[in-house]
Amino acid sequence: MSSNNLFFPFAAELLDRYEKDERVAMIDAANYIKNVIIPDSYGFSRFKSTNGWATWKRAWKNMDLNMNWKNTPYFKSIIKNNGYDGKDIHYWKYRIKAIEHNYVSAWDWQWYFTMAAHNQLGIYPKTSLISNIGFGEDATHTTGSTIPSRYKANEEIVFPLQHPKYVVPYEDFEQGFYKSNNTFRNTILQLIPFSLKTILKKWIRG
Repeated sequence: MSSNNLFFPFAAELLDRYEKDERVAMIDAANYIKNVIIPDSYGFSRFKSTNGWATWKRAWKNMDLNMNWKNTPYFKSIIKNNGYDGKDIHYWKYRIKAIEHNYVSAWDWQWYFTMAAHNQLGIYPKTSLISNIGFGEDATHTTGSTIPSRYKANEEIVFPLQHPKYVVPYEDFEQGFYKSNNTFRNTILQLIPFSLKTILKKWIRG
């Protein structure tokens, strides 16, 4: 990741503003939903992304790497509170199983669920303040040869920041985020077992 240096003052101001607000658990540096305009300098969402981010000790102390909630009656409630509809429960069961069988190296999904279990929101900037430059054959997850334009920080945020009046998920952003994660390509990829994906990645990389 490469910051355009505006994320640091952005995060510093919001870390101070929401320091004691238990409704908020993280501040994201990226906003890849280019077709939605957030009316203020930033917005809130149940969806999360850890492509450059900041949080508070009060929030991180809740981190549940073992996902103990998955064996409770609140399983479906927590998944839905992560921003996904009830029909997506198979999507996350699939990923939870992948973590349990060590098919993926992940801690971020556990963090997303931790926030959902505590009914907490994330903050997204109006425009991306960070570029994902970690694309290439040797990358852990982003193995493409070129960096898609949506992963580049090509705009600047304006100071002083314009703060939202309400601490609620911004619905247009939520819909845009959901649609971007439910493309035909992603649906097809979900049908491929993680064990097979791991084998294919090793074969492709030689």
